Order: sequence, then structure tokens, then C-alpha cells
Amino acid sequence: MTEANPPEESQLHQHFPNFSISSERLEAMHGDFISAAETIRRAIAENRPILLRHHSDCDGYSAALSLEQAMLPLIEERHRRERPWIYYKRIPNKSPYYNYSDALRDISSSLSDSERFGLRPPLILLVDFGVSKDELYILRHLRLYHAKIIIIDHHEPGLEGESMVECRKLVDAALNPHFLGFDGNITAGMLAFELSRIINTGTGENFLLPSLSGISDKSECPELDEYLKRAKSKFSAEFIKSLAECIDFLAYTLGQAEARRIVSDIFFEPEIQENLVSILLPEVRRRKEAALASALRLARVETLGKIRLAQVEFSEMARQDYPPQGRIAGMCFDELSKNEHNLILFFILSDSIIIRSNAEKFSAPNFVSFIGKKLSLFGIEGGGHASAGTVRFFHFAKAAVIEEARAYLKRL
Repeated sequence: MTEANPPEESQLHQHFPNFSISSERLEAMHGDFISAAETIRRAIAENRPILLRHHSDCDGYSAALSLEQAMLPLIEERHRRERPWIYYKRIPNKSPYYNYSDALRDISSSLSDSERFGLRPPLILLVDFGVSKDELYILRHLRLYHAKIIIIDHHEPGLEGESMVECRKLVDAALNPHFLGFDGNITAGMLAFELSRIINTGTGENFLLPSLSGISDKSECPELDEYLKRAKSKFSAEFIKSLAECIDFLAYTLGQAEARRIVSDIFFEPEIQENLVSILLPEVRRRKEAALASALRLARVETLGKIRLAQVEFSEMARQDYPPQGRIAGMCFDELSKNEHNLILFFILSDSIIIRSNAEKFSAPNFVSFIGKKLSLFGIEGGGHASAGTVRFFHFAKAAVIEEARAYLKRL
């Protein structure tokens, strides 16, 4: 058990621990880290239950477990004579979004706990989920029931202007490099790792967690290099990569299932880690290779103006549970882009298109916005960042969206 050793809220600014690595980007987010840490510590001091929602992938779990290791000792110390479990819950989400049904379940659960145990409205931590202007109503509904909210994320938000201002007002704290003009290479797991050290200075420095996070999300930044240097004192780079692949597979398969012992074993028990990698890695690699081969066989590559467009119809692929569609799209794009420049991949599903791109003049959010304006009655939504994103639509609109998308690319 991590020793509880938190600074007082008023002392956080004066005794802010140095970040574990040197990073100008982390330093620029200093104020946001302080705000998030103070909000969490205040919630514990006020006996406010904490609900940690996170994406069920390697990055999401790495982030959540860093935070859990910092918060649980403080919660247990505060409520050692009560039932500490009613003051903390962690729920993984298979979907990479925190949707309205999730929010309604959380509101209902908190109201029930309030009636049974006299608890205050919760602090909800939303970890490794994107947020867009189309989802602000969810935050408003949480606020209606007086929930506190912290966002810890690295995806490019679908927010600008007034919607960005409103989002910052709706949440009590937000850690996202994009909010300060940086890219998303500092992952949720890295942000949460550094935040955990501020919440509880007694938290050990397990550099495997931010390393797994960065490797699994294909981060490319000096910060990941620094975490890997420190993690390599105990683990080889190849083992970290293999473990990240296995965790992604395990997390995806678990979905929202409760499996604390299994999750704890694969993240924190070296002997079990080695055995699980030897058991799972061959199966993970086999499934990835089969999915990639199928996607490449179906890929139709053509020239549209200055763009090379690759289209893959997911419905024509063999049925499989893993890898998830977004991961298959990423693998397919990585392979095609070895020989193709100015390439855009459309991985086409029945009600959405997953997009990957290395084209200089293409931006996925701008593309989604354009399609939404052209086909305003077709349920267009989505987003992403410049080189990756998703556009979602009503089932019947698929042909119209593809036609409009092709016309858009010809004009680039």
C-alpha cells in the first residue's frame, strides 16, 4: 500500500514537486496540474465520492491506475472507520467516448448512494475520452446534479471559440495539452502519472505506467523517451512493447467487466507479466496479422486530384473480435503509407468512416465540419485531429457521405 503523504491544499503551490522528467510542455501546464490536484484533494477532504471513468485500453488503464495508487491510500486513511469502498469507484469504458447513457448511469448511481449513505454529489474523473461541442450537454446534465468534473485527456477536442470557453467553465479542472496549443503526444497515462505525484507525494515512481501508455498510443515525443529510459532499468524496450500489446488485448476483451486482480497482476506483478506475455502475445500477433492481411487485400487505392485515396469496406472483412476497427485502420494505414505519400485512408463502416492521413493539406476535423454543413440532415458528427479522426452518420447516408467526401478530396 502506498503511504499517504499529501501536502495541504494551500501548500501545493509552494511545495509543488518537480515533474519526474524535464519537459517544457508539462511545465506550461503547471497551473492545470495544481487545479486538478487541489480538486481531487478537496473532494477527499469533503467526503465527496470519486468516480473514475476511463477508456478500456492500455493508455486509459495506465492513467487510471496511476491515479488510483495516489488516491486510494488517502481515501482509506480518511475513512478507515467507515466503508471506504463507497467513496471510490473505477469503471472502464470499452467505447472511447463518455456518452449520455454513461452519464445517466452515474447520476442515477450517485443519487442512490446519496439516499442510502448520505453522500455528497461525486467528483467524476473522465480519463482518456475525447470531448466535442456535441457532448457539452452531457457535462451540463452532470452539473445539474452538482457533480464536480475533471477531464484528463490528450485527444484533440472538437471545441473552438465559445464551446471551448463553455467546456472550461463546466469542468473544475482539465488536463489536455491541446488546450495550450500542444499536440497529443503527451498521453493520458503520462499526464495522470505526473498528477498522481502531486496528489500524493508518497506515491512510488512506477515509470512502467507512462511508458506503456506512450508505447501503446504510438506517442512520439521526448517525454516518452525519458520515461522509457527510467523504465528500462527494470524492463527492456521490447518487453514493454510486448506487454503493451497484451494489455490492449486484455483490456479490450474485458470491456467494462470488473477484473481488478487480473488488471493488477498484469500491470504490477513481474512474474505474472512475463507469463502472460508468453501466453497472450502469440495470439495477439496472430489476430493482428490476419486482420491486416484481410484489410490490405480489400484496400482499393486510387488518385483523386493530388490525393491518393485508399478505401476499405469493413463489411467485406472476415468477422473478428480483435483488433478493434480503429486499430485495424491504423495498421492498414501504416503499411500502405510505407509506399504512398499524400495518402488518405477511409475505413468504411455501416454508419461511420475511420480516417487516417499523411496528406499535408488535409485535416480530419475540418473535413468532418465540411461534411456536416453539406449534409446537415444526415446526422453528421465526429472529429479527431489533423491526421486521424472519425465521421459518423445515419446508416442511410453512407453513399451520400462517400460521394461528398470524394468530391472534397478532389478539391484539395
